[in-house]
Amino acid sequence: MKQARAHAEHNGDNPRWAERREEIVALAFAILQDSGLEHFDFGRIAERLGVRRNALFYYFDDRDALVYETVARTLEYRLRCIDSAIAEGGSGIAILQRYLTREITDRPAPLVPPLMQYTLAPAFTTRLGVRSRE
Repeated sequence: MKQARAHAEHNGDNPRWAERREEIVALAFAILQDSGLEHFDFGRIAERLGVRRNALFYYFDDRDALVYETVARTLEYRLRCIDSAIAEGGSGIAILQRYLTREITDRPAPLVPPLMQYTLAPAFTTRLGVRSRE
């Protein structure tokens, strides 16, 4: 069993360990959003956290495990938004409006920012009745 997995099983009930892991994931989101995958590495994360690079292995097996966690959380969040929009019923357009509204305006920060920066054409969102907070 790898080091991070062993620590996760051992420390899963430790609030400080869980809090620090969340902090690492939040920072990973920010780095992925700002710099992309090509500039994403443990060294940059460790530097921003003020710890040694090896300290991150206490929480994640490797870079790929951290990337996987950030992507998985983003997809889980989006799935919850879609499920919620569908549960409210209505036409396909109404469901899409509710989903996009949540994506654009209701995203909790900093734990679930988008992994890729994107913009929706104003004509498209206006036609759907979805407005950005900007």
